[in-house]
Amino acid sequence: MNFEEDEATTAQIDALIAPPVRLALAYAPRGARGVWRAFMALDRRLAQLIDPSREPMLAQMRLAWWRETFACPAGEWPAGEPLLAALRPWGEGRAAFTELVDGWEAMIGDAPLATVDIAAAAQGRAAAMAGLSQVLDGGAVAALAYRWALADLAVHMGDETERERAMTLLRGAAAPERRAGRAMRPLIVLARMTERAAHENRPIGGAGDFARAVRAGWLGA
Repeated sequence: MNFEEDEATTAQIDALIAPPVRLALAYAPRGARGVWRAFMALDRRLAQLIDPSREPMLAQMRLAWWRETFACPAGEWPAGEPLLAALRPWGEGRAAFTELVDGWEAMIGDAPLATVDIAAAAQGRAAAMAGLSQVLDGGAVAALAYRWALADLAVHMGDETERERAMTLLRGAAAPERRAGRAMRPLIVLARMTERAAHENRPIGGAGDFARAVRAGWLGA
């Protein structure tokens, strides 16, 4: 697959990816970084649509556009959207994108969201991450991806009841796989940093996160 980007695509993706995530992506094999960058940019782009200050129907309409787009062959996707251009080489792997859309749609609703909705959101993102692993031949990552998704939701939740529900799910989640493939090393780094931040009730990127990222990045644990 060819994941080369033009300047517009690179600029849009860079704007969507936070510095701690860029650190994690640096541990992907060179040939996998374009796949990772496009995936994480899409995840963040969809997250931005779930804004409590906006009309839920508007968010659903925008998510529906992405879902309908991903249901079509990549060759039929609209031109002029840099992120779609970066995702086009996924081919049949695009089914993972629909899982991601479904996951974020579960987050639409009045706070506090029910535990079942938070679990559905994490499961959708984890399923999409598993699809990414299939594209990269990165091995089994479902449990690790689910833990990362829950921790990431907890870190970004402004409602304390929602955050505690996410943390309760995280505490009860299955242990991560013993060893993911080399191509999924960024997920290991993200999970380690994000779970630590979630348990300390703070944003990712705090003191100690860099050291944990380096250890996970080099050792895969």
